[in-house]
Amino acid sequence: MKLIDILVLELPKRGGWPSSLEDAFMLRIPDITWTFRFDSRPAAILHGEVVTHAEYEATLAAPKVPVWDGKGLPPIGCEVDIYHNPNYTVRDGCAPTGTIVKVVAHETTTDGNDVAVVFWCEDGGGRSECLVSWCLRPIRTEAERKREEAGIAIYHAINWNAEGELASPLRMEDYRKAYDAIAAGKIPGIRLTDDAGSQ
Repeated sequence: MKLIDILVLELPKRGGWPSSLEDAFMLRIPDITWTFRFDSRPAAILHGEVVTHAEYEATLAAPKVPVWDGKGLPPIGCEVDIYHNPNYTVRDGCAPTGTIVKVVAHETTTDGNDVAVVFWCEDGGGRSECLVSWCLRPIRTEAERKREEAGIAIYHAINWNAEGELASPLRMEDYRKAYDAIAAGKIPGIRLTDDAGSQ
């Protein structure tokens, strides 16, 4: 946890930013004692990290972006990644897999499905779509995207005569694990290179 996160989480419970050095020297959190030094900037310092009073106030005032763990519908205001099962045909006009969208509402369809109403911009125009939870996933990091792309490439290399449809999600995870093994150097004679070709 970063110093700014500790301060935003803990200082409001203790009366906010300290008014003097005597008030601020030690902050006890269950199981941990964090020792802070507040200098004349004023700033909090812990293990080389520095947070000024202005940074603390700005972070405290910033709107909180909801976080989603991938279970159930993502909270309203959350940005998520669209995912369409590659074994199913996607209707024309739907956002493709990998599109980053913002959840703007929750609704229940007439046939009883709970859906997230999502919004995104395309070519300067606003678009929206209603999606069930399994068509959405938390935004992936660049490393996660690379792992997925490599898994798909390994699948196509092994199943060179497969036409269009990918394997089941569980089977695809096997191909992604093959990439993990290559990246970890566990397969003799194979090393990863970056896009520029350096090893």
